[in-house]
Amino acid sequence: MQEIFGQPSGNASRERTVVVRGDAGDWEESEVAGFRTRTLFQDPVAGETTTLMQMDPGASAAVHSHEQIEQIYVIEGSFSDDAGTYRAGDYLVRPPGADHATWSEEGGLVLLVYTDPRTGGAGSAARAQ
Repeated sequence: MQEIFGQPSGNASRERTVVVRGDAGDWEESEVAGFRTRTLFQDPVAGETTTLMQMDPGASAAVHSHEQIEQIYVIEGSFSDDAGTYRAGDYLVRPPGADHATWSEEGGLVLLVYTDPRTGGAGSAARAQ
């Protein structure tokens, strides 16, 4: 198990905390109707992106896949895919290249974390279990 409260790294001068305020930034319309996203963090070098995604009631996206490990945490409402429907507090990890369709019957808000499989991330730990 990963230690959350580890020893200080000693490189505080090279690291900084990034804060994104709830009322800062705009939602961007997705290329698929009924979906909006707001990028919270992006590190192109590490291949990591953290995004919020809002879904209107009845919104749906056709079958697609991602090159990255996809982590999904449902904050409110519902989020569905070919395997089931997930509600607030549910978490799932999808491996790179997994074909899936997504939709939300009642609307919802999810946190998405994408990680390049070559850099590890939560997907590596999930596969190891």
